[in-house]
Amino acid sequence: MVVNMVFSLPDRSCKPLVLSLPWLLMAALGCNHGPEMHQVKGHVFFKDGTVPRAAVSVVVFQPKKDTTAEFRKGASGAILPDGSFQLWTRKAGDGVYKGEYLVSFTVLKAIMDPKPLIVEKYTRPETSGYEVKVDRDISDLKFEIEPLPGVAGAPPAAAN
Repeated sequence: MVVNMVFSLPDRSCKPLVLSLPWLLMAALGCNHGPEMHQVKGHVFFKDGTVPRAAVSVVVFQPKKDTTAEFRKGASGAILPDGSFQLWTRKAGDGVYKGEYLVSFTVLKAIMDPKPLIVEKYTRPETSGYEVKVDRDISDLKFEIEPLPGVAGAPPAAAN
């Protein structure tokens, strides 16, 4: 009904403006794509320079209780054979929400055998000793963790 009224206006010079107004409003409102996110990458090594060699190897970021983040959601990423990782929150490549995080690691012998292969303190964010503030893209994080006695890492594979 509104369109009929617009087309029936005697002065057709305002027609383009009226027709473009909804698009301008959507563009203005659509500029804010949600809370700020950043790309976070790095490497995980055992203290001897080798990398975790396991069926499951993951870095996990958990928001701190007192974080200033406007959106509290954790992020994680697989530790690759060269020790590198890239974190994601909802889908691969989306990054990490701005905020303060505690870091933990999951390194398991096998999916069906959830025996951890690292010292227990690294498996809990409160005791790992690692905290990260995400307020920009980060590509140079480096974490050193300790394997359980008798667990050997692998030399870092060449990066692809």
